Amino acid sequence: HPADTLVQIAQERGADLVVLGTREPNVVARLFGQSVTESVAHRVHCDVLIVHDAAAAAGRPGTA
Repeated sequence: HPADTLVQIAQERGADLVVLGTREPNVVARLFGQSVTESVAHRVHCDVLIVHDAAAAAGRPGTA
């Protein structure tokens, strides 16, 4: 799972901060569990900065 890999890399490299991007959550994906961003944010040992896709949040076309 991608979240496992990201958490492992952050630990191996002694990261102080992990920066992750995200779009507004997909309803179907939310029914089946956490997104990769959520999973990493809850499991990583350091601070996390989550950058939201402003265009997707605003509902602009072409931001899938």
